[in-house]
Amino acid sequence: LGLESAAMNAIQVVDIAHAIQLALAPVFLFSGIGVLLGVLTNRLARIVDRARKVEENIRQATATDLDAAREQLEVASRRARFINMSITLSTIAALLIALVVALIFASTFVPMNLAAYIAVLFVLAMIALVCALLSFLVEVRIAIAALTWGGANQVATWTFALLWVMRLSAKFNLFLGVRNRGEEFLPPHLAYLQS
Repeated sequence: LGLESAAMNAIQVVDIAHAIQLALAPVFLFSGIGVLLGVLTNRLARIVDRARKVEENIRQATATDLDAAREQLEVASRRARFINMSITLSTIAALLIALVVALIFASTFVPMNLAAYIAVLFVLAMIALVCALLSFLVEVRIAIAALTWGGANQVATWTFALLWVMRLSAKFNLFLGVRNRGEEFLPPHLAYLQS
């Protein structure tokens, strides 16, 4: 009887060790979301500080400065809304990842197949994280546009946007495995670069 209970304990320890191995990837993701939340809250704090500074300047502003200050407050308000949405979605993603980890451990002890629940929660966490990152991207674009909006020369902004789109296009091409059509133009001494 003593050997039998020792064997049962050994199996449970092995099962728990396996559950820990399975939970490591979501825990690392959880850590990354924590860092993202730190970045987002810092950006929100800076937006709020800037808005307070503009509000102080409004009290002493002239009529012409008043319109520019109101425009800055509107931009700050839009940025704060997107950052707030990103923080909320990141927090939801973190909570869903925590539930995934809890269910991974629960599946070790509960004689039920929880794989479908774990998969659904993980997909929902990824959707929330993607939406949070998209919201963050929109906020960054608003901030960049606010820096150059109304300027005499918009060439730098449009050049940046064009290069960013080209960069994304190159990444998609690499990801999808699109062949490089310009390989035949490589000189003979660079032929080793062909894919």
